This record gives sequence, C-alpha cells and structure tokens, in this order.
Amino acid sequence: MLRLTWILPLMTGLAFCQAALERDLAQWQAQGVGATDAQILARVSALQSGYQGMVPRLGGFSASDYQANREFVRRSLAWLALVESRGYANPALGRSIAGMYGYLGDYGARPEFRRFGYWGGPAYGYAGAGRLYRRMWLGSGGSLYERDYERYALQLATFGGSWGGGYWGRGWAYYRRPEGLDAIDLGPVIDHGRKQLAVPAVNLAKLSAAEKEQWKEIKPQFVTVSSQIHQALVNLDSLGDRLKRQGMDVNAVDKTNAVLMESFLQDGADLIQAGDFENAKKALTKAGYVRARLKSVVGGG
Repeated sequence: MLRLTWILPLMTGLAFCQAALERDLAQWQAQGVGATDAQILARVSALQSGYQGMVPRLGGFSASDYQANREFVRRSLAWLALVESRGYANPALGRSIAGMYGYLGDYGARPEFRRFGYWGGPAYGYAGAGRLYRRMWLGSGGSLYERDYERYALQLATFGGSWGGGYWGRGWAYYRRPEGLDAIDLGPVIDHGRKQLAVPAVNLAKLSAAEKEQWKEIKPQFVTVSSQIHQALVNLDSLGDRLKRQGMDVNAVDKTNAVLMESFLQDGADLIQAGDFENAKKALTKAGYVRARLKSVVGGG
C-alpha cells in the first residue's frame, strides 16, 4: 500500500508534464513565427522546464510514455527549427534557442532512451545548436560564438560513435534546418553512401545585376569546395573502416573538423538559396579552411 501511494503521485506528475507539453507545443506550432521575441524567449524557457520536470521520472516511464516523449522531442525540434531564424540577428534569442537545441541533444542521448528509438534525436539537437551559433558567427563577422559551434560539433562527432561502418553516410539530414515535423526522423541510421552536395538552384531572373555578379563569382568556389570536402569525407570513411578493423577509431579532433567542414558547406548552400551571397562566401571559405586542417589525415590539395 505504501508503495502504491508513492507511485501514484509520481505517475500523476508525469501525466501533468506530458499534458502541459502537448498543449504548449500545439499552441506554439499553430502560431508559427507570429510570436514576439520576448514570447519566444519565454516559451523556450517553459519548454526546457517541461523536460526538466520529466527527467526525475524517466525510470518510471512505460513503453507508451517513451513513445509519447519521442513525439514531444520531434515536435520540439520542429518548433525550434520554425523559430530558429529569429535568433540569427538577436544574440539573446539565438543563444536561448541554441541552448534548447543543445539541451534536447543531451536529453535524447540519455541511456534510458537507447532501446526506444532515439538514434537521431541527439544529432538533430547538437546540429541545431551548432548551426545557429555558426549563423550568428557569420553575421557578426568576428570570432564570437566560435567556441560554441566547435563545442557542439565535438558533441555531434562524439555522439556519432565510430566513423567506420557508414554512420556518417546518411547525408545532410542532421546539418540542415528541418522544415516541418516530417523532416525529423529519429529512426535507425541508414547508410545511403556519400554524395557530393550539388550546386544550389538559383533563379537568375530574381537577381539584381550586382547579385548576378556575386553568384558568378561564388558558383565556382562552391563547386571546388564541395568536391574537395566530398573527397575528404570519402577518404575519412576509408580511414575509419581500416581503423575499425584494428579496434581503433578516427580521433575526436578529426571527427569534429569533418563535422564542421560539412556543416559550413551546407550553410553555404542554404545561404545561396536565400540569396545571401556575402555570408555564403564566408561559409564556403570557412569550410575550405577547416578542410585544410584534415589534409594530413585525408590527403588532397
């Protein structure tokens, strides 16, 4: 009887936390980007508090609780992606959203979730935090936020486990900003093989004369950097496979640099599609610079 008396409030508290998250996420998603910066800041804080309230109860989760929680994580990531761009030019808001991304990365990486299909959750969280800090760094043009995006690149690389065996062959899913709930897949990692990132499509008819000149300049840079990074990743895959057969792995610094160069390349592609050629050039230059750190490991010019 004493045991039942102790468990009932615990499960009631869990149901309350889940109901609150369900209500809030539905409301925020429906409103979209119409909220003010102050409202988004308050919502990010409330979202983190909601997850913190569930952490002490993880040991009492049933299979259905874990499944519901998995959907909360997906919906939370989708909402953060929806409001993410609001933080690019607002440092306080950007740090708040990035911190929540990082929190979801840590939350999804908890050992309690491993047998319930959270493979992609931590990756989306860490990638989102790093992506936001990279965009803020590009916008500031200085060294501000550099340690932040490097830290999350390390967490993403470390979470990925062994480099050999195709884990990183999934492609760009974890580096892009998800567009909608359907774009977030927390399921098993599938090796689709390495593919070079294609040149982004640009509607020349919508560009001014100055923008056409910028695109003319940046397009060959994108082709070159994309090709070099693709080859570096292929070589790193081969190295990882060889090391894995010997019971070893690519070191954490090299993994981190690989994540960073791949991430900056994707940033460049996204910025080109957004028509921000100036920052796209910065991203591509940074991607090439980070790739140069790996030349002693993967070769190349």
